[in-house]
Amino acid sequence: GVEQPAKFVDSHGWQYDVHVYLPRGHSKWGWPVAIYIHSLGYNSPLIESSRPTTFGIQTLMENFIVVSPIIGLKDPDAYFDNDRGTEAIAWVTELVRTLAGGFSEYRGAPRIDTERIAITGVSLGGGATYV
Repeated sequence: GVEQPAKFVDSHGWQYDVHVYLPRGHSKWGWPVAIYIHSLGYNSPLIESSRPTTFGIQTLMENFIVVSPIIGLKDPDAYFDNDRGTEAIAWVTELVRTLAGGFSEYRGAPRIDTERIAITGVSLGGGATYV
């Protein structure tokens, strides 16, 4: 698979940048999902900002769908206490709920294992996982 830029369209029709990585092959029960939220300083998706030859990232790439919302917050937004921060939390929450609802492949097999969805992040992104 390749990490690809995509758009998430929320329930209001607003579009947001995300990156999506789909592992090669098919999973009979659906793939677990790792949702990664970047830091304040770097608007980079997980695989792009990692060393893809390391054991951990190789394991991730072989066994997980990876979704990286690009929230693009800056210093004034760091505490999620302004309009921009509130908007970021709202659309990322909707993204998570959408993923938790699951997707099917064209053959009807589940694409996502809705019982195995993890949200993680680094720095500001780690803080956003608690909001």
